[in-house]
Formats: sequence, C-alpha cells, structure tokens
Amino acid sequence: MKNSYLRPLFVLFVPLLMVALPSSIEISMGIPVGGKIVMPIFDILAIYIILRSKSKINKSDVQIFFLYLLLLFFPTLLFRDYPIVRIFSSIQFFVGYFLASSYPFTPKGNKLLLYSSLAVFFFVIIQQIVFSLGLAGVETNMDSSASLGEDLFRAGTTVGTSNDTSHLMIILSCIILSYLNKEYLKIVMVLLMIVSSLVSGCRGSLVMCVFPILFFVFELKKKKGAIILIFVVIGFYYLATKYNVIEILKAREDAVLAYGDITSGRSERWEVAFNKIGTNLYTLLFGNGGGCVPHGMDYNVNVIASPHNCYIGILVETGIFGAVLFSLFLIRKFFRIKRFSYCVAGLLSIYLISYNTEVYGLTLLASFYFWIIYFLEINNELTNNIKPNNKALVSVRQTIDSHQ
Repeated sequence: MKNSYLRPLFVLFVPLLMVALPSSIEISMGIPVGGKIVMPIFDILAIYIILRSKSKINKSDVQIFFLYLLLLFFPTLLFRDYPIVRIFSSIQFFVGYFLASSYPFTPKGNKLLLYSSLAVFFFVIIQQIVFSLGLAGVETNMDSSASLGEDLFRAGTTVGTSNDTSHLMIILSCIILSYLNKEYLKIVMVLLMIVSSLVSGCRGSLVMCVFPILFFVFELKKKKGAIILIFVVIGFYYLATKYNVIEILKAREDAVLAYGDITSGRSERWEVAFNKIGTNLYTLLFGNGGGCVPHGMDYNVNVIASPHNCYIGILVETGIFGAVLFSLFLIRKFFRIKRFSYCVAGLLSIYLISYNTEVYGLTLLASFYFWIIYFLEINNELTNNIKPNNKALVSVRQTIDSHQ
C-alpha cells in the first residue's frame, strides 16, 4: 500500500470524474452532476482525511479552516434556502487543500499524476479543437458561442465554460512541464498550451501563459534555446494568423473599449459586490454568508453577487474577517516556496488571474489542481535537497512523509 497506485488513484478519482462528466459544456449540460453529486463526495472525502489524519496535518491549517467555517456559519443561516449547501459550497478552496495534501508523491504517485494530467489534457484539448472549429456541434446556450468569428467558435468542454477550461489547461501544462526532462517534449507542451489558450478565446488564459513561457525561455540553453524560441514564435504566429485569432481578440477588445469598460463589465459587478459588502457593519465584518457568489452548481440558491474576482468574492461571503483568514492561509503557503519553477509559474498565474475570476477560490476542480501543483512543488524542492529554513516547511515535509 505504501508504494501502490491505490492511494493516489483514490485522491484523484473525484477530480478525474468531474473532468469526464459533463460538469457543463458552456453551462447547458449537467451542472447538477457537478454540484449535486460530485461536490458532496469531494467534501466527505476531505472531512474523512482531516479526521483520519488530524495528527499528521498542520494544526494551524486545521484551526484556520474551522475558524473560517465558523465565520461562514452564522451569516449563512440568515438564508432560508439550502444553508448547509451554501456553507459547503464556500469552503472548496480548503477542501481542495486537504485533499491535495493527502496525495502521495511516491514514484507511482508521481507517475499516475503525470499520466492522468496528460490524459486529461489531451481529452480536453481534443474537445476544444473539435468544438471551436465547428467540427462537431454543441449547444452552448451562451451568446458568446460565436464570438470568435466565422473560423473559430468559443465553446466549452466537459470541464466547464471556455474560460474555466482554458484556466485548468494552464495548470495541467505546468504539472506536465514540471515532469518533462527533454527539451523537445517541453516545446511541444508549450505549443499545445498556447493552442489551448488561443482556441478558448480567453484573454485571461493568454495572460496566464506568460509565466510558464518565461520560465521555459529562462531554462533553455543559449544557442539551442534561441533556435527553439524562434520555432515557438513561428508556430504561435502561424496558428494565430491561420484562424484570425489576433484580429478576433482585437475586435473583442475594441468592442469592449467602445462599450467604455476595459474590464468587460466587471467594474459594474465589483461596484454591486462592494455595495453588498458595505450594506452595514455586520456584512462588512462578517460578510453576507456562503453561496452568495456563483459556484457552478444548480441548487437554485439565491446568488446576490458575481464579481468575477476571487478576492472580492471572498469579501462578499465572509467579510473582512474571512478575507483576512483566507489571505493569511495563502501567504503562509506562498512563503514556503524557495525557488522559481513551472509549478510556481502556474501558481503565480492563478494568483494573477484570480483578479479576473472567482473559480479558484470557490470551485472544486480548480482549487484541487491549484493545491496539487503547490504540493508538487514542495515535494520537488525537498526531493532536490533545497533545505527548508523554517518550521512550517519542516512540518510540510513531515506531512508528505507521513502519507508515503
């Protein structure tokens, strides 16, 4: 059991199930599958891990989590519709953390993570290409489904909307790149990552590509790297011109600017969200309760704000006290990292893009893979003998060892 495939498969089972099932193809398919069936399984697994491994998990992390849960409890009770569901839906960032912390980075665990990431990546990119090129029809129920012009359609996948899909593909790319040793394989992976971002029509994912590409260029050898980089640029230019992607994205941006808001309506959403936060002193300090921000589930709960910003979303639901706890949890983890890598590039991309989406703090799949690349980086640093200089990192080492 110590070095088998059973434990890593047990942890990866639910995320892989969520990718395979139609969690949504641009919202029109099966959100109840992801929300009403998969989410409770995910939550139960996380609680099981916390209770079974309470002596092995960092106690301060558990304390922050339960304090966060307590802060959510009372304002959420003010809602009469599905209060328990609301609470559970708002702790997915922590659920993903505890699940990912239990992942065993043994030789077989690493192999399964790499192969499953490759399988998911190709499963999803095939969907992206087929749907976006119109080779297969998909009913999206979204006005943006044809927003990329005649040659390229904006369509989601079983992962979710085109935006959510492209974000996950960046994370998977960083996981895969962190395992690859040969340069030509990394080149192929970087190109595929760019293709995925281009066909998604998501400007945010193109921004997310920056950090992984910068690290890719940074680690290349001088002469060989220059030649490789030229081919990468040529490949990128060919794809962008063949499908008029640059012109299409520019047209979208021009339309946004003509509307007078470079944030694509997000500034109006932020204004609504801040009005909800500042309703009174109570909502300012403790928030409006769980489930106030959309979480990609269909329980017919009363959603009061959709800021498309993870940090503002946390403020809406938990107020200043909850946002402080959330930030403290993140900052403590960030300062445990001692080097720059593909995993760190992915983490930085997520920190940045979370100003543009609430998916990483408030949904199951994205939060799980966020923490998977975090623990993968911690494991890689320790494996490569990068010495920890604080007790917190030693605690993480002990946690990882205890699961192997």
